[in-house]
Amino acid sequence: MTLKHRIIVGTLIAAGAASIVVPLALSFSAALAPMLSASPVMAEQPQFDLCPAGERRTEATVCVWDGDTVVLYGERIRLEGIDTPERTGYDCDAELELAMEATYRLQEILNSHEWELVRSGQDRYQRTLGHFRIGDTTAGQMLMNEGLAREWPDGERFWCE
Repeated sequence: MTLKHRIIVGTLIAAGAASIVVPLALSFSAALAPMLSASPVMAEQPQFDLCPAGERRTEATVCVWDGDTVVLYGERIRLEGIDTPERTGYDCDAELELAMEATYRLQEILNSHEWELVRSGQDRYQRTLGHFRIGDTTAGQMLMNEGLAREWPDGERFWCE
């Protein structure tokens, strides 16, 4: 099943209560539709920080862990179909250097483009698998095109050669 992540802001009007603005999922219940104002607008997309090592994630956490893993409101998301070098447990200095470059580039891509998250399941580490769609490409494809990532699982691991 493919799910799309977008945030819509609307005005929720409860009987006898003041209007309040709340974020609602795009696929909200039909019962809620009449309670939204006629013109919902897209909320600003979150800005990704770099994930600090060792910090516990919360539902407010939005950060890039490395070139193929992010945390979005506490949810760990693994970019499907690509692999980037590791920031921790690296095998050579070149791997660490490329890992940091891929990490910073993914942060820049997500913070400077409109994107849509398309989820596609979970991996063995309970991370959500997905793609950040940007127009007719993905953030992962952009990293591969720039030589910062390889295809997963069959791409050649090139960073310590």
